[in-house]
Amino acid sequence: MKPPYRDADELRQGTVDEFIADLRERKLTGGCPPELLEIHFLMAAMDTFRMLETWGGRKYLGEGWRPRSPQVREIVRRLTAPENRAALRAWYVRAGRDINPDAARFRQYLADLTGEKLRPEEKPRGKAGLPS
Repeated sequence: MKPPYRDADELRQGTVDEFIADLRERKLTGGCPPELLEIHFLMAAMDTFRMLETWGGRKYLGEGWRPRSPQVREIVRRLTAPENRAALRAWYVRAGRDINPDAARFRQYLADLTGEKLRPEEKPRGKAGLPS
């Protein structure tokens, strides 16, 4: 088994596939169902490579954010690929409505790219304002 990355520079030089292979080898699945593992690994890679993009004072995922590194551009491309859309929608349904603001902005960014709604459906509300 390859040792963990030792520093940010080494990680920046890596590829998305190397990072995901390392997660798979370590069985870091986070309890994710098998049908969502590819999205799980891509999201984990996105968090890591996006964090590396922001070192040096850049906003993490603020207004007008766009991918800068080749790794983040590749992850976005793979997440929004037609063959991953159903799993991506299922990922966000599973995550539910209570996600952190950065995750919500990233979900909206992906939704804008795909032209699809990636958030859980609103449940109809009854007379008392509670889900029926």
